[in-house]
Amino acid sequence: MNLPAQTIESCKAVMQAQWDDSATVVREIDNGRYQENQTVYENILCHLSLKNIPPLNTDGPAAVTEPEFTLLVDTTIILKQSDSITAQHRGQTFSGLAGLPFNRTFSNSVKLTGVTVS
Repeated sequence: MNLPAQTIESCKAVMQAQWDDSATVVREIDNGRYQENQTVYENILCHLSLKNIPPLNTDGPAAVTEPEFTLLVDTTIILKQSDSITAQHRGQTFSGLAGLPFNRTFSNSVKLTGVTVS
């Protein structure tokens, strides 16, 4: 998208004004001798959304829908596949691994897999 920088910043501000979640991102880093987990972002503003995916096979006795969690963050936040992400959303904690990141004009997004809720 080829928009003026001022327009992009204005749109990002409007979108992010609706966000009220926070997240911490932990990444596995190779320090030369071994792998270690390192917090790369802490308590960043984000938006966690949930979508239920329709069942692929409805032939069985019960069709089960699968939840799909998507995390939106600012474009200055660079997420990587397999990052460990813990998001706080309205009093609940959602933890999962980042899928393939998608960097967009107004936000970066990633789907979370293996999500646990506490």
